[in-house]
Amino acid sequence: MNAWKLTSFALGTALAVTIGTSSIGLVRADQPQPNMKKALTELEDAREALKKATPDKGGHRVKAIKLINDAIDEVNAGIKWDDENKSKDEKKK
Repeated sequence: MNAWKLTSFALGTALAVTIGTSSIGLVRADQPQPNMKKALTELEDAREALKKATPDKGGHRVKAIKLINDAIDEVNAGIKWDDENKSKDEKKK
């Protein structure tokens, strides 16, 4: 198994979902961390698309779902870290 192919597959799927949903505007720009929340929404959409795909992908679909789950965990950790480490000026906004 080539790790680059797996990563490319997962990122390609996420990109396809991103392009497909970019005009929908599911996350409002005036919310805190709109880019992180948009990424989270797009990762969740990519995960759902992979779950609906036929399972006969030599284990790559399952691994891609795991990678997306890991990415979702990292995005959530980044949002939490940023929320907990804002300066006083940022917290007032």
